[in-house]
Amino acid sequence: MDKSAEAANKTAEAALKNAENALKNAQAAQDKQITERFAKAIEQLGNEKIETRLGAIYTLERIAKDSKDDHWTIMEVLTAFVRENAPVKKDQKQESPKIRTDIQAALTVIGRRNSKNEHENQRLDLSNIDITGVDLIKANLERADFISSNLEGALLREARLQNAEFYDANLRSAVLSEANLQKAYLSGTKLQQANLYKVNLQGSFLPGANLHLANLAEANLQGTNLSGAKNLEQHQIELAKGDRTTILPENLQPLEHWKTKVSPFKLQR
Repeated sequence: MDKSAEAANKTAEAALKNAENALKNAQAAQDKQITERFAKAIEQLGNEKIETRLGAIYTLERIAKDSKDDHWTIMEVLTAFVRENAPVKKDQKQESPKIRTDIQAALTVIGRRNSKNEHENQRLDLSNIDITGVDLIKANLERADFISSNLEGALLREARLQNAEFYDANLRSAVLSEANLQKAYLSGTKLQQANLYKVNLQGSFLPGANLHLANLAEANLQGTNLSGAKNLEQHQIELAKGDRTTILPENLQPLEHWKTKVSPFKLQR
């Protein structure tokens, strides 16, 4: 190799090394910036001014989008913020106040999350909270735990609630029409007068759930366990769609055509 070619190779190697160093420096600077933004947002979440808290919530949402590594930490921060600031009242007779603007904002951000950045064993802890009347239409709340939470009158139309847990939760008068509740756990859930029109309850578990006057029109009950469900009447079942894998309370009868196995794709939304 002549001297000119050797010099060219050395120049190329040096340029490559410089580029690698520049990339490392840029990444370090970006990581530092994200850390500083995160720390400031956490501090602002405790601010007295609602405007400052809202800014912090939306800053955390941007960081979660910018940094996959920080996504789950931010979800944990936001769920903790909701649990701390909207706990279930010990005196259940006391009327729940209108949901705070910052609590609604935090839940909206959680419902916009990219769950592809999460592991299957990671679950949103939204237990023991009072979010009466919350608007979570079309929200992504897969693998969320609402154990013993109050969601009375919540708007959950078309929400994604697969594998969610509502054990002993209050969903009275909630609007769940066309929501996806596949494999959800609703044992002991209060669903009186809830709107479950076209809801997908495939493979869900509802023993002990109170379904008094709940609208089950066109609800998908394939593989749904309703054993021990309270205040469920035959006319409600007759409006729903089930098959021979649907488990009903002992006092109710499956429809004749349910006894014929239905394709799992026919009723799948």
